[in-house]
Order: sequence, then structure tokens, then C-alpha cells
Amino acid sequence: HRDLHSFPTRRSSDLGDPDPATRQLSVRALAWTDPPQVVTLLLPLLQDDQEEVRLEVVLALGRVSDPARVQGLQAALKDPSPFARAEAARLLGSLASESAGEALIPLLRDGDPLVRLSAASTLGTLGYRAAAQEMRAAADRAEDPMEKAQLEQIAAALGG
Repeated sequence: HRDLHSFPTRRSSDLGDPDPATRQLSVRALAWTDPPQVVTLLLPLLQDDQEEVRLEVVLALGRVSDPARVQGLQAALKDPSPFARAEAARLLGSLASESAGEALIPLLRDGDPLVRLSAASTLGTLGYRAAAQEMRAAADRAEDPMEKAQLEQIAAALGG
């Protein structure tokens, strides 16, 4: 039977594995064990060439206790994957990060509606009133009537 204390070390050594599935599973395992300095181990994988690995890192950053996770999630707001950007926005809101509001406003101009709505919802949840004007502008730009209605509702709640 293997020593459970060596588990994080074994998983961290798999983060550089050539197989993306191994990297993805290692990220997931590390997040659940939440070893010290886990964010330091995970941040380089935000540059992984595989979307699934980067998304797993974003999800992991939402589970770990290291305060540096906020910086990682903010970095993920610029990920090429709309799924990673949207999830990073949602997780920043769930952490009620004080710096999240300012980092999320540019996502109201994102090319993907999933990202725009995730950022808008998070800004609304945070009650980030400074986003009201940009939220209204995003609603004016929205082509989809459902997106427009959701953005207008959040903007109104923020006082915009």
C-alpha cells in the first residue's frame, strides 16, 4: 500500500507528462488534495496547448485554498477558450474577490456570448456598480434578444 503523503508529489510529477489526459487527471488530483503551493504548480499549465488541461486548471483553482488562486483565475480570463474564460469569471464571483470586478469588465466586450453573460452575471452577483455603464453598452451591442434582455436586467440591478 502506497504512502498517502507522497500522493501530491507523485501527481505533481505527472503535470509535465506528454499525455494530456494524464496532465488533466493530475491537475484534478492535486486540487482535491490541495497541497501547499498548489497554485505555483498549476499556473504554468494555464499555458498548456490542450484546452481540456487549461479548463481543468481553472476548475482546480476554484477548489484550492491558496489565496494566489485569484491571480490564476484572473490570468485565465485571457485564455483562448471561451469555456475557460467563462468558468474563470464565474469562479472569481464565487470567491467574492475584490479585484474581480475590474478584471471582468473587459469581458463584457468578449466575442463569445457565453463569456459575456458569465462576466455580466458575476458582476451582478458581486453588485459591482462600476460596471453598470459598460453593462448597458454591452446590452446595446447584443444581437441576441435573450442576451440583450439578461444584460439589461443586470445593468438595471446595478443602477445602469
